[in-house]
Amino acid sequence: MTYYEHIAKLSVIANKQTLFLAHALSRAEFDYDLKQLVVELSPRIKKQILLDIGAKSKNPLNLAKGYLSQLTKAGLLKFIGSGTYAIDPESYSYSKYISKELRQRSTRIFDKLTYESNGKEISSEIWVEINTGEIKQVINGQEEIKE
Repeated sequence: MTYYEHIAKLSVIANKQTLFLAHALSRAEFDYDLKQLVVELSPRIKKQILLDIGAKSKNPLNLAKGYLSQLTKAGLLKFIGSGTYAIDPESYSYSKYISKELRQRSTRIFDKLTYESNGKEISSEIWVEINTGEIKQVINGQEEIKE
């Protein structure tokens, strides 16, 4: 049921707002103090996202403000101050975090899961394929990766 509740949040926002959200999510980073994903949206970043999604306006910051207002009203983002928004952890979250820098250098990210015969998960490993073609295991979500 929870899945449908989170999908329903998306149904109340328009296409450009969905694209704006997707671009904001791609910039998200884990905040260790808040223990959740946050995204900092400076005026420059807001304008860049609008340019990337093809949203045109004589006043782009007002347009971005409107998009963010709708995304906040829908419960997908929460304003936490100074141009920073918390991502709804129940709708968009990771069970294992991979740093933004590592995500940007990766062409693919995979999760290798191992289960017992009764269905209980034994282990989970995160692997990334770096832009150079190398495949490495992520050890701590940060720069600690091993061959």
